[in-house]
Amino acid sequence: HLIQEDTNANPVLLDALGLNRGHAFINGNDLGLYWLIQGICENKQPCCCQHAQISCLKPTQRYYHIPSDWLRSKNNLITVFDDLGAPSPGSVGLVQRVVTKIYK
Repeated sequence: HLIQEDTNANPVLLDALGLNRGHAFINGNDLGLYWLIQGICENKQPCCCQHAQISCLKPTQRYYHIPSDWLRSKNNLITVFDDLGAPSPGSVGLVQRVVTKIYK
């Protein structure tokens, strides 16, 4: 269930984990191309990729922004065309970053 109060402050994202490379649509709207490229370390030691600030063996981009006016409060339809065949399509979904205010 999505928080509707302020989807600009609480953006909704497509979590593309489990996909390879392809094209995604949300409720018939063209979200564009995605490609989960694995980050690589130059020295092959356990480290973090400087550009993405995540583990080197994880995708360099996993989340894709969805404009708030494309979303419904429930029953959103994600349509994916994966060029290489998705190894784990069940892990794909919508996530929302929720910003909470702490009052002192």
